[in-house]
Amino acid sequence: MDELTFHINFKEKMMAYKNMKIKKNKFLANSDEEARKQFVIHIGDDNVWFPNFLYSMKDEWINKGFPVSDILIRESKTIMVSPIKTYVPFSSSLIKKDFCPTKSSIQSIVQKFVSIDNLEHGDVIEFSFIVYGLGIFRVSYSSDEHGVGMSIRYLSFSLPRMDSMKYPDFYENFIYDLVSKNTIAVPSGTMSVSGVKGGGLILHVGATGSGKSTSIAAEVGDIAEKITGAINTYESPIEYRYTATLAPVRQYEIGMDIKADDEHSIFDNVKRHLLRNNPSVVVFGEARGNYEIKEVIDASARGHLVFATIHASTVMEALTTLMSVTKDEPKLLENTLHAIIAHKLVTNKEGKIIPIYEILIPDHTMKTSIGKQDLASIAKAFIQKDSTVKNSFTFSDSLKRAAEEGWLTPTEIENIRKGSYNSFK
Repeated sequence: MDELTFHINFKEKMMAYKNMKIKKNKFLANSDEEARKQFVIHIGDDNVWFPNFLYSMKDEWINKGFPVSDILIRESKTIMVSPIKTYVPFSSSLIKKDFCPTKSSIQSIVQKFVSIDNLEHGDVIEFSFIVYGLGIFRVSYSSDEHGVGMSIRYLSFSLPRMDSMKYPDFYENFIYDLVSKNTIAVPSGTMSVSGVKGGGLILHVGATGSGKSTSIAAEVGDIAEKITGAINTYESPIEYRYTATLAPVRQYEIGMDIKADDEHSIFDNVKRHLLRNNPSVVVFGEARGNYEIKEVIDASARGHLVFATIHASTVMEALTTLMSVTKDEPKLLENTLHAIIAHKLVTNKEGKIIPIYEILIPDHTMKTSIGKQDLASIAKAFIQKDSTVKNSFTFSDSLKRAAEEGWLTPTEIENIRKGSYNSFK
C-alpha cells in the first residue's frame, strides 16, 4: 500500500469512527433481578456466557472477598481476572476452566454495545455499560496477532465508603471538615443548607489501577451525602455513579456529552460548561499536559472544590509538575492547593491488598514556599520531617502504620522496602 492510499484509507476510517454510534447502555431497574433480566435480554441467548461470567464473578469471587479490578477476554483463551495487574485464570460454577470464547462471540458482545456493521483487524473501540447491582464496566476492544480481545475495568456499582479506604485519621478529618452548614431565608421562613468551604484543588496521583478513582469516589460520595450544592463530574468514560445523594450530581462523559467544535477543544468546552453551571464540587478525569493541568488549577481558583488526577508517582513528583505549570503565576497554586495524595497498592502474604498512601496537606509555611517556588524547602519539610508539619504522611509513615495495624508484618515491610517482595503497584 502506497503512502497516499494509506492516508486516504486512514481518513475514511476516522470518518467512520466519528459516525459510529456508541450507545449509552444502562440497565437500571428497581431490583437486581429486573436489571439482570434486562441485561440478559439485551445480550441475547447466543451470548449468555457473558452475563453468566460477570454474575458468577460477582457472586463467587468478589462477594466472597476475592477482589477483581480488571478482566481480560481473548479469542480462544481462558478468561483471566486481575486484582492488581496480576492475572489469574477464572472459573466458577457457570464458567468452566476450559471455556474459551471465540472470535465471533467476542465481536458479537461488542456489537451489542456499539453500532458498527463490521469489525476489522486494527479496530480499537472503547465503550462502557452499567448494570444495577452488578457493576460498572469500561471496555476496550482491540485485535493483535493472536486474535481479538477485550480488556475490561470493573468498578463496583456501589460507591466505596470513606471508612474502607484505610486513610490516616488526619486525612479523613480533613475531608469531613470541607463541609460547612448554614441557614438561609426562604419565603416559608428559614432553611438549613450545607456546602463546601470555598474552592481549592485535591489531587490524586499514582499508577493506573492504584486506587485513585476509588478514593475520589469515596471522598466525593461522602461530600455528596452532606451538601446541597451541585456536583459536576467530567470523565472519559464515566466511572462510579452517584445516585440517591443529597447533592444534585450531574455526570458528563467527555467526547459524548461534551464535544469539541470548530472553535474550541473538548477541554475548553468542559471549562466553559462548568463555569456556566457553577457547581460547588467538580471532578475531572486525568488532566493531561500542561494546558489541562493549568486549567484545572484555574478552575479551583474560581470557587470550585476540584478533584483531579495527573500522571505522577509521588507527592513531590506531582508538586514539581504543578509548580512548573504555574511558574509564571506561583500565587495561583499557593492559594488553591489543598492536598496531594499519592497511591500505591501492595499485597501481604495472605494475598490481601493493602493501600499505601503518601499525603501532603500544605500548611501556611509550605504554601509560602510554594509561592516562592522553593521546592527544596518543601521537600526537606515533607520527606525529612525537618519541621513541625502535622498534615504530611510519607510512604514510610504508611508502612509503619500498616505494621501497627497488623496489616503487614515487619518482615513483609522490610522486603517491600528492599523491593524483593510484593513490590508496589
